[in-house]
Amino acid sequence: PSDLSKIPPVRCHQRDSYPPGPSPIRTHGSAASPSHQHSFYNQTSTQSNTMCSSCFAIPSISIKLIGTSVALLYGQRSLTANSHKYTRRITFTVSFLISLALSGIGIFLFVLSVNPELRRRNFVNLCVGQNLKGSPLDEHRCGILNEGNVTGRVMEFGAGPGTNFKCWENTNIQVEKYVVVEPNTYFEEKLQAEKQARGLEFPLEFVGLKGESVDIAEDGTFDVVVLTHVLCSVDSPEVVLANADRALKPGGRIIFMEHSKELREGTTVWYLQQVAAPILAIVGNGCKFLDMRSVIEGYLSNDRFELEMLDFDAPMPKMMTFARPHVKGVATKK
Repeated sequence: PSDLSKIPPVRCHQRDSYPPGPSPIRTHGSAASPSHQHSFYNQTSTQSNTMCSSCFAIPSISIKLIGTSVALLYGQRSLTANSHKYTRRITFTVSFLISLALSGIGIFLFVLSVNPELRRRNFVNLCVGQNLKGSPLDEHRCGILNEGNVTGRVMEFGAGPGTNFKCWENTNIQVEKYVVVEPNTYFEEKLQAEKQARGLEFPLEFVGLKGESVDIAEDGTFDVVVLTHVLCSVDSPEVVLANADRALKPGGRIIFMEHSKELREGTTVWYLQQVAAPILAIVGNGCKFLDMRSVIEGYLSNDRFELEMLDFDAPMPKMMTFARPHVKGVATKK
């Protein structure tokens, strides 16, 4: 529904496990001590990502990759049965190496899929590596953040290793408090390190919860909500957007930049997304290709927000051509 008022308030499903006293999940200024909050967040995040010990499933992509590697070896033997022995040896060597690579990728994806902790750590390393290298996309990232005017009390969903912090290095950014809602607690240390490396002095609070589970204790207390490359991987984009709406005061802004689904079937990017989707779901923290314009318009294009959004082709590396379709924009709460 486009009417956000019809979406019921989201409360953390583990409210019964709150310690006595003021709830540390209340991000607007809880009376709980930092260490108390940190312990609770880690506990919550770990519990929410624990995998059922009796559950076992092999991802279809792993089966396809291993099956293809086996078929390649048997096919090579059949096709070269009557060939010269040197031809057979060369084709076998090439086929074996390709099959070994396919099997290795399939096994790697399987291991990640059944080991949540390893998957979370791998995703952190992947994001940190990308952040250190930088990207031509940073021009769009920093451009929309500067256009949205990040000031006052700020909440960011899915901040990762602090990729956006580079946009405020050597600037006089006026941030009263920066609250990060990030379920992967392995990012906390990386965030603090990135903030220090960029010379940023605003207070940073880390909330180790999913964007759908965070409880905004008092509605309308934040000036800015930041969403960059996060809506693709959450369980419910609409609930995250609803929580962003609740967090904002009138005149507050949601600043977003997200990759999107290629809607033109049959194009090169469309085919690449079909191939990359099952791999990205495992390696990319559950990331999916969504029609992001429709998702965002469905919840922010109403009489509560003034929405400005632009579709653009992001300057991505060749290995990530599938992620070229992007949207970016600012939604101002009326």
